[in-house]
Amino acid sequence: VDGISDEDAGGLTALLDIIRKSRNPVILVANDIWQPRFSILRETCELIEFKRLTSRDVIKHLKRICSMEGLEADDAALKLISEKAEGDMRSAVNDLQTVSYGRKRITVEDVNWLATRNRIAPIFDALKLVFYGKTVNGAKSAFEMVDMDPEMFFEWVYENVPAQLNDPEDLAEALENLALADLFLTRVKKEQNWKLLSYALECMTAGVAMSRKYSKPKWAPFKFPSRIRFLSSFKARRELLNGLAAKIASKTHASKAKVVREHLPYLKAIAFLNPNLCEKICKNLGLTEEELSTLGSLREEPSEKPGKTRYVRRR
Repeated sequence: VDGISDEDAGGLTALLDIIRKSRNPVILVANDIWQPRFSILRETCELIEFKRLTSRDVIKHLKRICSMEGLEADDAALKLISEKAEGDMRSAVNDLQTVSYGRKRITVEDVNWLATRNRIAPIFDALKLVFYGKTVNGAKSAFEMVDMDPEMFFEWVYENVPAQLNDPEDLAEALENLALADLFLTRVKKEQNWKLLSYALECMTAGVAMSRKYSKPKWAPFKFPSRIRFLSSFKARRELLNGLAAKIASKTHASKAKVVREHLPYLKAIAFLNPNLCEKICKNLGLTEEELSTLGSLREEPSEKPGKTRYVRRR
């Protein structure tokens, strides 16, 4: 399902419809099921993780191939092939075929020139380096292991810091480093100063890893970022709101941000208190019936995001 791109409109919806209506089990395969667009798919399906093969299993299969092809191979050469394949049987078979071309015997010297592959590791392996890394360079390499933008990687680390660091001092230091990383990312985005990106990555990887001093080892599952899940659940609603704001902005000669901040609250109140007046205003603004109903339902949208604590003073 990784092949379903954003250009395939309705692809995931059709797939979910098939899963719900099918009377037979449906098996889906994905390299990275933790992409945000697959959130509904993860909730619908049962996830089964396939582990990489051990070096012993790879060597055993390579010996079987050598026996069938009449090829002699040193144990050290097969072991080196299995190590470079990193648990990927297809890579090991391809490497064996490459080094055996025109040969009847394979030695370590024939295999040494094989290069290691640049693989994309799961986000969980990268998070283990961040939270349990012993060296700065090891922790900094975590971001290079995943195919993910810095903002999304930041959300993963931010979401799982409280569960992985159980000492208050360690947690405070880690959050301080994440705050610096967030500051650098904001400046990169606003000022387009990409030299600051390296500082942000170092704070969110090595900074968090070196914060662990007193936290006791304790198993805790990694969680998908709740803020990303929250925004994904209201994506369609935000698109309607942006379209509505753009239409009003073109009539009032204001920016969309100003319309959302200043104009829509009044229109929502008018829609609730005086629907007839709101209908006249929307008619002058050129809004459709669907946009009018959207405006009337905006008051039901929650105003708080997860992760934000609101303190109320009681009398």
